[in-house]
Amino acid sequence: MTSGISKFKILFDNGSSLFPIITPDVNISKFSTANDIDTITCSSWGKKHNVTGKLIKDTFELAGQKFHHIKVYANHSGLGIDNKADGMAGNALFWNKTIIIDFRNKKFGVK
Repeated sequence: MTSGISKFKILFDNGSSLFPIITPDVNISKFSTANDIDTITCSSWGKKHNVTGKLIKDTFELAGQKFHHIKVYANHSGLGIDNKADGMAGNALFWNKTIIIDFRNKKFGVK
């Protein structure tokens, strides 16, 4: 994912379908400094926790697709988050698209 000149490591997680992008709370300011506009209570492995959403005002590119005015959510509990990445993209960004995962060549695409 690129935003301006910044680059982020984003994992695709089809289990994060509700969220366009979710990130550990320590990374949320990398994506947006806007005020929180949404709070969702969700459950991960039977434990309830809140995630807060902010609007990403900039246009960014992910898997060759351009997005703008997308919400990014901060996971404050750390449950279900891969800390080796800056964030995770769920199915919500790709509802009307076809996701292509090439395991042999380790490529991710969208059409």
